[in-house]
Amino acid sequence: MRRALEPLGGEAASRYVRVCVGDDAAVAPAALLREVIFASGVERGPFAHLPGLPTTVEDIAGALMPVAVSGERMLSLLVSLCTEDRAYGEPFGPWTPDGARDVLGCVVEVLGVEARWWANVDYPGSAWESGEFSSGHMSNPVTGYTVDCAVVGVGRDLTLTVLAFAES
Repeated sequence: MRRALEPLGGEAASRYVRVCVGDDAAVAPAALLREVIFASGVERGPFAHLPGLPTTVEDIAGALMPVAVSGERMLSLLVSLCTEDRAYGEPFGPWTPDGARDVLGCVVEVLGVEARWWANVDYPGSAWESGEFSSGHMSNPVTGYTVDCAVVGVGRDLTLTVLAFAES
């Protein structure tokens, strides 16, 4: 799974999205996300100094919500996070949507049908049905960027953490 996601590790992609793969499914989703948010040498955003942003695992747990969707539905959001600028909806990154769908589809498959998902963004049912995630949602910010979306998946002894962010 790590090898499949290597293109997202490049400098251009890391300006917009961070991805972390883990192998301990017993770690709490908030702890997995905190590791990505506070990774060494990584900017937290221009507004990270403002009060109210989560800093502890407990704070981050409060920002995450369980997402009861299938891996197939989650795949649409993951593709969007890895190929579209969160603030403007413009294409970005090393992948096309089709290329991202192929790679991320394999990741979702490895996580398995029993995978559980969490996010800091609450999308309406219509977004999950249409695969359109640009508006109509509620968010609990976890970074100091204007826009962010975090997704944590926990499956068969594997975890996936994706944090997409943008400045408008």
